[in-house]
Amino acid sequence: VEGWGAGGGCGGADASCITATGGGGGGGAYCQETLMAENLGVAAGGTLSADVGLAGTASDGNGGGGGTGQTSGFATFIHARGGVGGSGSGASDASAGTSAGGAGGTCTDGDFSLVGGAGEISEDGTATGQTVTQHSGAGGNSPRGGMGGNSREVPDKTGVAGTAPGGGGSGAIDDDTTGGAGGAGGAGMVILYEYSTTTTGADLAEIYDTNDPTIAAGDIVAFDLGYPLFIKRALKDDGRPLAGIISTNPGLLLNDTGAGVGAVGGRPVALSGRVPTKVNLEG
Repeated sequence: VEGWGAGGGCGGADASCITATGGGGGGGAYCQETLMAENLGVAAGGTLSADVGLAGTASDGNGGGGGTGQTSGFATFIHARGGVGGSGSGASDASAGTSAGGAGGTCTDGDFSLVGGAGEISEDGTATGQTVTQHSGAGGNSPRGGMGGNSREVPDKTGVAGTAPGGGGSGAIDDDTTGGAGGAGGAGMVILYEYSTTTTGADLAEIYDTNDPTIAAGDIVAFDLGYPLFIKRALKDDGRPLAGIISTNPGLLLNDTGAGVGAVGGRPVALSGRVPTKVNLEG
């Protein structure tokens, strides 16, 4: 099971400040935990409820700080906290001023976790005549999740919202404008494999990440050169080195820490032994 905390909203700019910008909101954390079926507390075909955290709200444009994103998780298993909102305003005189970015979210449990990216501090330049150099803070990214909103600068005004799951919003700039909201959190479950705890299978397999959710037992797979240590379905004349065959029931399964947590999860690739294989009888 996986969880992404919601992104923090970012700070707004206050028109009473001469150099007014907002800091970016923090990105939500990423948490993952590998569980045996009996630990889920649900029967086959049952339902496991997930909590998807709401995004942190943006400042309303009065120089306030953005809201903190809420926590995502599965019952008692995963709790990925949301990112903290960035602060608002800037300098109230012609000197350079800054607004702090929000901290990234963290995990309270899980056997694999990544802290959310921090929101960036704003960069208010010194006013010279009618020209002020201003850059609002960008939102923090959520690991393996959504991107934070881009930094703004004159003449751009309103902050950019973070993308789901978990991206932080970027700060606003000048003229009493509003910051960007964070991205909503997320939660997901991937069934990596089903296998017996006894060594009834006749192959040795290892978990590899993949971006293709349709890959299933019996498929012949190759290494995906675009993503190191990822696999994809093998294609004729593709030229990519073969990795093996997706195992149906591994007799022995190897799984490194952090493996099997790709975009759509991992698959057990048979490295040695006997394994059922799909064939095509056409031609």
